[in-house]
Amino acid sequence: MVVHTVLGSGDTAAVEAGLLRLVEDVRAQGVSTYVVLVQEPVGLAAEDPAADLALRVRAAAEQRGEDAVAVVVGFPGELLAVETTGLPLSATEVSLEAYDAREQVRTGLPDDPEGLAVRPTTAGEAAATLSALTGLREADPDAAEDRLPDLDAGTVGALREEPWVQRIEGYDPDADSWTTEPGTGLVVGTAVAVALLPVAWRLLRARRAVPTRSAARGGRARAGAAPDERALAAADLRRLDGALARGRPRGTTEAQWQQRRDLAARAHDEAARLLEDPRARQVDLVGARVLAQVGLASLAGRPAYHPCFVDPRHGAASTTIRAGGEVPACGSCAATARAGRAPAPLRRRTGLLRRDRPYWESDDVWGRTGLGALTDDLPAEVAADRRGEGR
Repeated sequence: MVVHTVLGSGDTAAVEAGLLRLVEDVRAQGVSTYVVLVQEPVGLAAEDPAADLALRVRAAAEQRGEDAVAVVVGFPGELLAVETTGLPLSATEVSLEAYDAREQVRTGLPDDPEGLAVRPTTAGEAAATLSALTGLREADPDAAEDRLPDLDAGTVGALREEPWVQRIEGYDPDADSWTTEPGTGLVVGTAVAVALLPVAWRLLRARRAVPTRSAARGGRARAGAAPDERALAAADLRRLDGALARGRPRGTTEAQWQQRRDLAARAHDEAARLLEDPRARQVDLVGARVLAQVGLASLAGRPAYHPCFVDPRHGAASTTIRAGGEVPACGSCAATARAGRAPAPLRRRTGLLRRDRPYWESDDVWGRTGLGALTDDLPAEVAADRRGEGR
């Protein structure tokens, strides 16, 4: 376990000791746990380092043959990225359960006697997430919600005390989450708590073996990523909603804002249409997620968002690889290619025979644009396709 000093809330030793206790609680269930609390690391995808980091953790777990979940947490109480492999609980389910646990702690924080505001530290967010995951043995993957038990009152109370909270002046819980820890002057919006949790299948395999009623009826219980992608796309679209609602940031001219907002609004509209379509396929929902990221990058004044061409779910590209030509790729796919192996692409079933192929072999807007990797204006491409000029 690694805890960066500036994220130790002035008491790194206490933070490390507390997190280690939580790690042992999770390990007691047969779950190996690795925790890293760091300032934004270098060498990750510039557009979305949290997603890149989660992906790298997942890839490392897969190389070791571990069932795992990588959880990236940023202040205040926002899950920035989740990746899972081999778990009974999906990435979306883990996200929702961890979010609920942190909200339990954040809601109703006591007032400070001296009038200072009380808020969780980044380490506190990590502790709340790990506390939720100590309930994995009691997880119910077939439940509609609350798949993990709520935190008990004693746990919530402990997480509302130092070193998991700080008392500061002028804290606004509704402010933009990209902020700084008091006294550090360092950005921690992407400061992360990464929990890599290799989990033995025996914890929940018996429950998974029993067919659900919807599966017996031939309903929605089919294994696959589409339901998860819809939830993830909806979460990304909510982030874009919030960014649009905040309006023009300081230091941005009206002309700059109008240009950025135009692209973001078009990206929002196309993503919303895809998300609202009950016939949307997995690739469409991945496209909706990319569109949301295009909008967020535009509003922030960052360069055009280009996802990893190999699998856009990996997040923003940070380099290029040879794939018939130079294409954008994430760090993990680039490392795989440098090792002489072919990175695993996002695949889809296409054609009359419904063969499983890399998504880019399809003659549609997603194949032509590399799901946004090969164009600077994905909203325009999708809109033209929707009007009948492509799709």
